[in-house]
Amino acid sequence: MDVPPVKYVVITHGHWDHFLGMNEFEDASIIVNSLTNGTIKQWQRYSFDDDSIQRYRDSSLITDQCVEVIMDEIPDRESFKLVSPDIVFQNQLTIDLGNKVCLLETIQGTHR
Repeated sequence: MDVPPVKYVVITHGHWDHFLGMNEFEDASIIVNSLTNGTIKQWQRYSFDDDSIQRYRDSSLITDQCVEVIMDEIPDRESFKLVSPDIVFQNQLTIDLGNKVCLLETIQGTHR
């Protein structure tokens, strides 16, 4: 399959199931709004070793589902560090994709 490389990854909101995979896109520009960036900065302070993950679960910082995904999907948790986004925008960001223009907007709530 002849697919061009991923150039941009937009993290739509600050839920772990959206941003924990950012490290997989080394060659892409990671884009987030400032609200999401705040959540990512919190998670960048976390340690991902087994004891820390258990403490976060016990104190309800993370859910059982989150623990399960972290344990299954991040094999090198001892050394895992969440990358920082490349582009952080406040209210809006326009990206020219060549044949399309993409408008990103910050919204207050993503789920009800």
